[in-house]
Amino acid sequence: MNEQSQGRAHQLANTAVPFISYKIAGDGISSVSDDSGFKFEQTEALSSVLHNNKTHECHVCNKTFSSRSHLNAHRRTHTGDKSYTCDICDNAFTRLSSLKQHSLIHTGDKPHKCHLCDRVFSSRSQLTRHVRSHTGDKPYICYTCDKAFTRLSGLKQHSHIHGGNKIRRSRSRHGARTHTDVKPYVCDLCNKAFTQLNGLKYHKHVHTGDKPFMCLLCNKMFAHPQQLTSHIRTHTGSKPYICERCGKAFARLSNLKQHKHTHADNKPCKCLVCNKTFANPHHLTRHKRTHTNEKPYACDVCYKAFNDSSTLQRHKRIHTGDKPYVCNLCDKAFTQLGNLKQHKRIHTGERPYRCLACNKLFRSFHLLTTHKCTHAGIKL
Repeated sequence: MNEQSQGRAHQLANTAVPFISYKIAGDGISSVSDDSGFKFEQTEALSSVLHNNKTHECHVCNKTFSSRSHLNAHRRTHTGDKSYTCDICDNAFTRLSSLKQHSLIHTGDKPHKCHLCDRVFSSRSQLTRHVRSHTGDKPYICYTCDKAFTRLSGLKQHSHIHGGNKIRRSRSRHGARTHTDVKPYVCDLCNKAFTQLNGLKYHKHVHTGDKPFMCLLCNKMFAHPQQLTSHIRTHTGSKPYICERCGKAFARLSNLKQHKHTHADNKPCKCLVCNKTFANPHHLTRHKRTHTNEKPYACDVCYKAFNDSSTLQRHKRIHTGDKPYVCNLCDKAFTQLGNLKQHKRIHTGERPYRCLACNKLFRSFHLLTTHKCTHAGIKL
């Protein structure tokens, strides 16, 4: 391939298709933006796409689409029209995005990297399929026997056993059963019920003690692929769940849901001892233990007790030696995220805690408290 052709291939490959993101408000979509920060008006066509209204019908096969552009692209599968041609090898495509993806073959670019094993891929879909080899995720499930597969092609091939019955993505079935509360899969050991067969299979690891999903970065084992996915974020620092009110980011969806209560204007749960109010009963129950000194969560190694489960989990790392929070500057590891944040200030020089008596700055609240004793005349 000559230098001019290679230059054209690089230019085409690097012409990115904007990644569009949606911001959801209480009554629907409030704003739409692409990866350049440009914001779009919510047109009728865009609203149709976002709300999955498929009003554009193909008159050849009756398949419906959410936008006219998607319909036009689909029509080319019937007409054979391939308007987008590679100027290097003359391969033709029905979609511009397919041509851009193809051009990476000529440039050799592989911009999508796996954070678990550093393998690189030319497309995001290849990376997504590869990550399932780490997580064990099998999103394609057979209608007839509930056997799960990592790839749609594997499910299609399997479906011939049953006579080519219709196939589905697990999330569709999950959504339907979530709304109907149908949980047909029941554990024969504890009677806990699940909407999906995979959920039951993963749950049984609780009884057997099996942990088949391993983190390739620290060799820690997990019983469920979702636990592994959440754990990996402690290494990568990824926080995909963002509060739309204050912008704070979280590694877990459950943490984001809990955080949202801090923004709640209505706090109906009131403590009868100190009149402090809370947004939900769980927070009130946890608060009450500060008055009763109740500590229902006990360590099964040393029997030390705690008033909430998260504190117990942090404590257990003393016994296991687990240090999931690693400094990306010097590789020093810590049992708690707060300790890692405090450590990083050694590298950044940040000192956010100020003594109001002498304006001296400190790296941690503990060091500030110790320093204050010198003004009070207390010898430690």
